[in-house]
Amino acid sequence: PGADTFSIDDDNLSYVTQAEILDFSGAAEGGEDEILVLTSGTNGEWIGDQAFDGNGSPQARFESGNSNAGNVEIDTNGDGLADVAVIMNNITQVDQLTSTDFIF
Repeated sequence: PGADTFSIDDDNLSYVTQAEILDFSGAAEGGEDEILVLTSGTNGEWIGDQAFDGNGSPQARFESGNSNAGNVEIDTNGDGLADVAVIMNNITQVDQLTSTDFIF
């Protein structure tokens, strides 16, 4: 156990458009893990399970997956489209993640 930081870097998205986190333990679960989203734009935000709004700022959102994993979709450039998807094993509901789990 311990705090882990998982990095998503928009400079390398041509190489990776899907990632998988096997053991995330964020604030809602009493853990200290974080997802660091490195973008060249403005500060981003966690929007829960809401749709991307294309406001020009990076956003991260939760998308339901299956009974074992959900997905975090990240719009790194603020165009309203997901640029990367992160499979989150054992994270199946939006309330298992909070804004404090993300660093933009």
